[in-house]
Amino acid sequence: MTIKSKQGDALENNQDYNPMKLLSHEQIVKKLEFCINKNMTTLLIGNPGTGKTSMVFQAAKNLKFKKSEITLLNSPLIDPFTDLIGVPIPVKLTNGRTIMKYARPSWFYKSKILFFDEVNRAPAKTINTILEIVQLRSICGVKIPNLQAIIMAGNEPSEELSADPF
Repeated sequence: MTIKSKQGDALENNQDYNPMKLLSHEQIVKKLEFCINKNMTTLLIGNPGTGKTSMVFQAAKNLKFKKSEITLLNSPLIDPFTDLIGVPIPVKLTNGRTIMKYARPSWFYKSKILFFDEVNRAPAKTINTILEIVQLRSICGVKIPNLQAIIMAGNEPSEELSADPF
């Protein structure tokens, strides 16, 4: 399994770093804890069934996050509008004009950790929204207020999973 971070060299500067070395679940959980504490965006890549999801939740539990502060989004099933951007609602202004506002999903206001699982299987329109979240920590220009860390997980490319390479 590979762990990558947006601030890449932060994980490589310690003396133990060896990209070919296999890490135990405990070691990966510790690295995830580090990334969460440093507000990093992190990518886990590994074979199906290796425990990527459980390690993310274990790291969050170790750091005393509440379950309500962690949002798991299964990337291939995300509808970018209802699940990420929100549902547009017309709002009538006092001057009689009507504007559109978005009713954001509940995670938008309470989530401190966003976890996008199976990100390599997400459709292109979903990836575009995920990339804005990763790069700007916002959706349609509106900052996600309590967001501390973004974690993405994906499977190694294989024919039976129809995964795209990262």
